[in-house]
Amino acid sequence: MRADGKKWLTYTPPTGISKTGALDFSWLNDGPVGKHGHVTTKDGHFIFEDGTPVKFFGVNLGFEIARPDKKVAEVVAEDLYRSGANMARIHAIDCSYGGIIDYKQETTQHFDPVELDKLDYLIYCLREKGIYLHLDMTAGRIFKAADGFNEEELDYLSFKARAVRFFDERIIKLESEFITNYLTHRNPYTGLRYCDDPAVAIVQYTNENSITWYQIPGTRTVFDDVLDMRFNVWLCDKYGSRDALKAAWTNADGLCFLGDEEDPFAGTVRRPPLSSWGEPLTEWNNPVDAEHPPIRHAEHMAFLRELEENTFKGIYKLIRDLGYKSAINLSNYPEAAVDVKMNALGDVMEKNPYWNHPLGPYHPPAQFFPHSMADTDPRIPQYVHFSHSLGVASRGRVADKPFMITEWNAGNPTDFRADALFQMASYGAFQDWDGFTLFIYSFYGDEETFFNENRFNSFFISHVDPSMWAQFGIAAAIFRLGLVSKAKNTVDLAVSKEDMLVQSAEFWRLPMLIPFVSKFGYRFFDEVYESDADLAVSVGCTASGDYSKAKKALVQSYNPFCDAMQKDKNRQAWLDRHTEKDSKTVAVGDGKLLVGEKTAVYDGGVSNVTLGGKDADAVLTAAMRGLGLISDKQGWYDDKVVTDTDEITYDVRNGHFRVATDRIAIYAGKAGGLCPVGQGTLQTENPWAGVALFPLDGETIRKSKHFLVYAMGRCTNTDRQWDGDKLITYGEAPIIYENVVGKLTVKSDFSGAEGWLLDSVGNRVNQIPTESAENGFAVTLGGGHMYEIIVK
Repeated sequence: MRADGKKWLTYTPPTGISKTGALDFSWLNDGPVGKHGHVTTKDGHFIFEDGTPVKFFGVNLGFEIARPDKKVAEVVAEDLYRSGANMARIHAIDCSYGGIIDYKQETTQHFDPVELDKLDYLIYCLREKGIYLHLDMTAGRIFKAADGFNEEELDYLSFKARAVRFFDERIIKLESEFITNYLTHRNPYTGLRYCDDPAVAIVQYTNENSITWYQIPGTRTVFDDVLDMRFNVWLCDKYGSRDALKAAWTNADGLCFLGDEEDPFAGTVRRPPLSSWGEPLTEWNNPVDAEHPPIRHAEHMAFLRELEENTFKGIYKLIRDLGYKSAINLSNYPEAAVDVKMNALGDVMEKNPYWNHPLGPYHPPAQFFPHSMADTDPRIPQYVHFSHSLGVASRGRVADKPFMITEWNAGNPTDFRADALFQMASYGAFQDWDGFTLFIYSFYGDEETFFNENRFNSFFISHVDPSMWAQFGIAAAIFRLGLVSKAKNTVDLAVSKEDMLVQSAEFWRLPMLIPFVSKFGYRFFDEVYESDADLAVSVGCTASGDYSKAKKALVQSYNPFCDAMQKDKNRQAWLDRHTEKDSKTVAVGDGKLLVGEKTAVYDGGVSNVTLGGKDADAVLTAAMRGLGLISDKQGWYDDKVVTDTDEITYDVRNGHFRVATDRIAIYAGKAGGLCPVGQGTLQTENPWAGVALFPLDGETIRKSKHFLVYAMGRCTNTDRQWDGDKLITYGEAPIIYENVVGKLTVKSDFSGAEGWLLDSVGNRVNQIPTESAENGFAVTLGGGHMYEIIVK
């Protein structure tokens, strides 16, 4: 596929040229760095020491671009500033292929002074532009024999430490030394140690790590032998005898989960395996010989939780003892309850979701999902990177903790992605998230490569992408200024101490559903749920918890047992305790919903599916409507989902996403015909379109006299080669994109307007046709992707 000047246009990245005019979003930043003091947290959000609230929206700078040539550092800082970014995450600085560790030395305990100087200068340039920093401490360090490891250990550690870093004392010691040396390093360009610099808003202990999982499926390493021994010792300390352990592992039905040949005092109790890229899960009715039988699994998760907690607390204390004042994140890939709970020991929760991450290698040939985010139903189970990013991200959010997306992108082999960043910014504002950093601005830091990037030469590069970077300023404004209203209702997904230890494969459903309607977060409690959330929804892994003090509650569980160790088999009595007299019965799917004034109880029978499985959206919506939390026009339908503010509609049947507020209007997804853009419309024959109407003067759309319009279709390299859903080649320069042609009609208090097509840095190129329209004006789009409108 090539540009033809009409349907497909060429795009040349304006690298090194500063944005100007309507595309200059530097006004979003409130510099200089440190003006308001250090970044702290209060009431679940970021706040500066002087009380000024802040939300962060930015990019990842990792690998070579985290240690760029100085000219590149200056250009990157200026571009981020002009694009509306106020945060840069300095990522993977310990990696062997792009960090500050001198891997030419015998050990990995030395910094490379040349590379460290490049990092210092980049940070200086960023803070000069009012851009705050997120520093991760450990991401991809590859240890050496002289660090204290034998050949068998190094064979696994070459794939990154992952789970091992939480229980191997050598790794903990080495990483503690690295953290100390990194944070106490004095930047010669600022005169400040990193731990003292108010520009460092967040320090992250470890990237994408948990004691509950390894990187490679089916992994068993030499380190597992140590973990097996420690598990058996832990059981000995906890129970004191094999008989006591046997009694504890025998459930109310008399089923014993301890094998006849197993004895912790002989070190022979089997420890369930860790999982891969996600906490291992179980089901209440898994047999005793399953890989994860429920009682054995519960003990294992309690054991792992204790180890991870000890490591997290130790690292947290280390960083604080260095004098660091701002926020600390412990890790950013929690997938289920135990890991989420452990990550909440830090100050801020983080999560890395991706849309259409490649299956397989990070280079062609690689397989991708043949859909955009806008035409994928979040209710349908998919591989995690093919599930809607809002739901995947929400699995890491905890009530009353700041929350940010540390890494996200829509892989550029996705044919249409002009919807994706708008969706994340809009839903992020609706959810009242606190930070967002796009992965990745660029991978390259040398002048020759950086200034000559003119095509997609990786799956995540963003600064050359008009379907991502050109809309970044508008997305930053949506997120940072709250142009989309916060949710009216707060919904806690409540996890009792019993629920936490027996997470099932169905744990994903509610985080994939609730955030599309109301504000979502996990809430952990012991026995009695107490919170001011508008609705508490029991996670349902066990029939446990007292919800009588909730404002309103949706109570449900498919597990007949009320505890993780299966001693109390009393689910029906638990449901009955929460059922109000005179509750109305609503049939939903195969189950029934008993709705009272403050509690809705769902009884779908004892099946293997939370909230009726495919009916979960209907149960949630019926309960929220029955309890008076949303109207009949809000919530989940067969074909769409509407937020409780009415401002966001996600049409999953027709494959488009719409935002309609007083200050921003968006339509993105499948097009063709008359498409609603807020209070206006777009008449176009394009099959796909991402269109945004943004008032630049701070007024409402009806009263604004100055607009920026973004319009983008599909975007790709020239002549990309596919074999079905497998990308064979990146394709060649130039980047091409589909020309969105049509008439945009805007409802306005004014009927006259002038419009200009803008080039990629904001210069006016030529005028576009405009005309008066009923209740406003209309402009004709075509020939580019950015337009400026002045209303007379």
